[in-house]
Amino acid sequence: MKASTDTASRFWAFFLPLLLVAVGGVSLWLRKPSTDYDLQLVTPERVPQGGVLPARAFLLGISRTQSTPTVIKAQGLLQLRDRGGELIAQLRMKQSPCMGQEGNLHIPTSLPSGGYRLQLRVTYQNRQFGIEKKLDVGRGNFTYPAQERSAHPLQQRRLGDVRTISNKLMPKQFALRFVSGVCLPDRSCQMIVRLGDNPIVYSVRIKSQSSVDILDEQPVQSKAGWAALTFKVHGPEAELDVVLEHNKTPVAERKVRVPISLASAHLEMEQRQLKIGDTLDFKAASSAATNCLVADVFQIESSGERWVFTQSWKKPAKKEETIGLPGFAAKEGLWRLQLSSDVFGGEHSRSLLFEMPKVALILKKTAKNGMNAYRHAIQEERWMPLPHPVRSLPVQQNRYQKSKSTWGLWLAVLGLLSALGAAFSFAFRGRQELRRAEQLLSDLGESEVEKKHLGRVISLVIMCFAMFIALAAAFVLLMIFLQTQ
Repeated sequence: MKASTDTASRFWAFFLPLLLVAVGGVSLWLRKPSTDYDLQLVTPERVPQGGVLPARAFLLGISRTQSTPTVIKAQGLLQLRDRGGELIAQLRMKQSPCMGQEGNLHIPTSLPSGGYRLQLRVTYQNRQFGIEKKLDVGRGNFTYPAQERSAHPLQQRRLGDVRTISNKLMPKQFALRFVSGVCLPDRSCQMIVRLGDNPIVYSVRIKSQSSVDILDEQPVQSKAGWAALTFKVHGPEAELDVVLEHNKTPVAERKVRVPISLASAHLEMEQRQLKIGDTLDFKAASSAATNCLVADVFQIESSGERWVFTQSWKKPAKKEETIGLPGFAAKEGLWRLQLSSDVFGGEHSRSLLFEMPKVALILKKTAKNGMNAYRHAIQEERWMPLPHPVRSLPVQQNRYQKSKSTWGLWLAVLGLLSALGAAFSFAFRGRQELRRAEQLLSDLGESEVEKKHLGRVISLVIMCFAMFIALAAAFVLLMIFLQTQ
């Protein structure tokens, strides 16, 4: 009976540290949820008093068993509060036909300038998710600069050298820009030709190219130093030659590589000048690979551009459909309409500039309108990125990591103490066995020298084994603790 008890005690002394390590590791693994939820909020960092704050939100479910996150449909409430927590304005977010939620929060005109708290609360399966960010109202710079598009060299605008044929009739300028920045395959595209302040009337035409269909059968006559050519490209790349003539006399030629985008949405506006009360209407069509359209409006100022409105739609049933933004109210100034097939924006978006002058004018081909069209085309070659989202997942992961580190530390300390206890138990049991061996040798008549020598050997073996167990357990637990950091 005593022998079985000793065996059991030795068994538990050896396996207790391993058992504690296993139980602790399993508990740490089970504490991590099977699905992480990441609530993301995309809004400008600053907004003026009386302005509109466009917002998009996404609740993503990130599962251990799936490689890509899942977008979860959930209702969100966006609230603007002061630093004391008092509610100032709120917006019930709407489900976007594309993905996530969207809305436009109106900021009170009488709101004092300063820092405020923007909070988003989302409910899903009786669980509350929240995120908060700082919003500056009425102070700071509200605008951001537009960015250049990056594309394959064969799909970027590139102007060749001007080949002058008649120096006497050569205009001061021979520059080319593309409306909306890029052309789409099998869609009409317009190019603005700027000829400077020259009273001479030129005939401008495009030479026939295999990858270009010329929609203007007759040469276009320049007026007040500018002309607009319409054509259609086929395929992923194209080049064309622009020919300048005066009274059928060749003046100059210039080759240009057409900027082409294969994944952009089609965008077209018939009216580029609006008056107060007009609805912003435009023709749009998405690419074949997408199921939705997203429109973002930016107000253009001298220091940059400011995001002021967002709205999305399902993919138009027709090949091309007229869409309006009834919720958008423009003021005097210059604006950018940016259309994309991606709710996160991107370089494949298309832009058109429109304006609301102090006195609404009918769009005519005057010198001013020609210069405006050319300047607008320069800006339309750029695109406006959206602000980076504020995410809740890093905060949740930080909390879990801190909890995990605390549990790992306590597990390491407890396991080390258990390992030391097991080592001392082995040493104590070894001393007992040594005494029994000495007593047995004494009963057999062995000499004192032999007994001491054997006792030292056995003691050394026991202590080495005990120290090996303690150090091995300490090393394993230290590795586990470091893995939790």
